Amino acid sequence: MGDFAYDDQHDVMLDPNSKDIEVTNDNLKQGIVIFLNTNQGELSWNPTFGVDMLQIIMDIHNEAALSSELEEWLTGYFDEIDSVVVDQITFDKRVATISLNIVVSQGSDIQLGLEVDDDGIND
Repeated sequence: MGDFAYDDQHDVMLDPNSKDIEVTNDNLKQGIVIFLNTNQGELSWNPTFGVDMLQIIMDIHNEAALSSELEEWLTGYFDEIDSVVVDQITFDKRVATISLNIVVSQGSDIQLGLEVDDDGIND
């Protein structure tokens, strides 16, 4: 679930059409970035947290396979995530930039750009 969105005067924001309280996914986005920057098995107290960096590097030239892997990992850990789509992968020498669209059940979808090199994911 997202957090309430606030305007500049610190009032809760309402959706102009539905008049529902707007939510923000800033905490979820931060959790996703941490998750994507953690290799599975890296945390001894939570060995299933994170992604398989080697699998990401192996799938870097296959958007469909990479989308499937990322969706499986992220939806398996975050209940708020409905789906994950790799919009684009661009390459600059040894660095690939992955553009992700993460569809969430409440609030706005999350757009992320991840850089991947032979050391894994970079912020």
